[in-house]
Amino acid sequence: MRKIYFFLLFVSGMSGFVLLANTINASASSASDFNPGYIIDDAVFTNKNSMNVQQIQEFLNTMVPSCDRNHAPYKGVTGTVYPPPWTCLKEYNENPTTHVNNLNLFNADGSPVLVAGGLTSAQIIYNASQEYNINPEVLLVNLQKETGLITDTWPTSYQYKTAMGYGCPDSGPNNSANCNSNYYGFYNQVMDTAWQFNQYMQNPNNYNFQGGASRYIQYNPNTNCGGSSVYIQNASTAALYDYTPYQPNSNTINYVLGNGSLDQCGSYGNINFFKL
Repeated sequence: MRKIYFFLLFVSGMSGFVLLANTINASASSASDFNPGYIIDDAVFTNKNSMNVQQIQEFLNTMVPSCDRNHAPYKGVTGTVYPPPWTCLKEYNENPTTHVNNLNLFNADGSPVLVAGGLTSAQIIYNASQEYNINPEVLLVNLQKETGLITDTWPTSYQYKTAMGYGCPDSGPNNSANCNSNYYGFYNQVMDTAWQFNQYMQNPNNYNFQGGASRYIQYNPNTNCGGSSVYIQNASTAALYDYTPYQPNSNTINYVLGNGSLDQCGSYGNINFFKL
């Protein structure tokens, strides 16, 4: 399977940078239902008990029944050739203290190496949800929205380093992601994102976007692409804009619906979150 990347144009402060085209097939919502002022319900966003560890693990297993471990080397966005074998998210584990992980490490029988003191990806996601009162489903969707890790059958190490797009503002050349290595690593990315979402919910006055208020929201990091005023109806929608401060324009919505072509003035982060 060939990897196709869309460059998602978002974030002030923290964001991700790519989304795999092979996203989860089944979606709860159609892009035609997208309301820029109401993306997700507060009660859903903060439902930390929606999934337990086993359910998260079973979900990851279902999304990637078989890893393509020996896929031909892939040349990444930095120009580096990432060699196989690949480690899928369902097999990943990391020590939360030392950050030693099992990427590309397998036993003689083909099973993934288990790192001493390591936590599975499912456990990391669950722990983050419990500590910061964020729905694990929200974290799973954000992982897919940002780097496609949920469905990727041969993810690169860079996808794990920037799994949630946290610390990746669009301040690089031509509004590209400018990721801060201080936030690298799957554990850091998941925990920091859950913490950040919690901060947005608990301290909305510290951030630009707030529920019950109108804000001008750009269509793209490029100010020449324009935007519009949006009445943000609730706190969780505001949190998503604080994380990814762009809305899709009409061309972007049509493209996600399967009509038209990719709009260079579009942004796909929040509509992909909604659809996923």
